[in-house]
Amino acid sequence: RTGMKVIVRLDALPEVPFNGVVTSISKIGTVRGDKNVFLTEIDIKESDIRLKPGMTVSCEYIYHEEDNGLFVHNSCLLKEDGQSWLFPVTGSKIEKIKINTGHSNNHHTLIIDSELEPGQKLMPVSLTEFGQTL
Repeated sequence: RTGMKVIVRLDALPEVPFNGVVTSISKIGTVRGDKNVFLTEIDIKESDIRLKPGMTVSCEYIYHEEDNGLFVHNSCLLKEDGQSWLFPVTGSKIEKIKINTGHSNNHHTLIIDSELEPGQKLMPVSLTEFGQTL
């Protein structure tokens, strides 16, 4: 929707985020493969000499913001049988704890009511599946 905050990343320089706002969305889309594509204009707030016309970008649309939220990378989140689990690492010990989740995107998920501390080390799920001790 217009007014929505966006984080824009240049495909050529993905580690540098630019803040933007959606200013317009076309009313008519075009079909590309199996997707409907709508032309979207975003006003980027920062000025940077690395930004050039015609560059391709990836955008993260911000649909929810949380002041004191704790987010974890989705690679550390296990979902099975309707439950969500994390694997915090303390020293050489790895635990499996049940957690409640909130909003999420392709990369991160909001953790609700958890005993985790900001900066807590977590074991990625892929490592727990390949015989790491739990």
